[in-house]
Amino acid sequence: MARYVVVHEHDYGISTYLVEFHEMPTVTQVVRCIPLDFEPSKGERLQIDQVDNLEVTVLDWQDGDAKEFDEFADEDEEKGDEED
Repeated sequence: MARYVVVHEHDYGISTYLVEFHEMPTVTQVVRCIPLDFEPSKGERLQIDQVDNLEVTVLDWQDGDAKEFDEFADEDEEKGDEED
């Protein structure tokens, strides 16, 4: 059976569930089988995605990893190269 992650976005945050099913479950199947209070009229959303890699990724955190994340660092370096 395939595994799927279900993400429920609601007023209090986000809840996640890991489910198994023989095919991609529908929203109706998920709502009927998982004990969640799904209220789409309040803007709540459900996202269902298949988990392709079932191996757990262990984070290899290093002391230097605490520096600020710069989303555009690679773009800035490329622009600097073009201007030279």
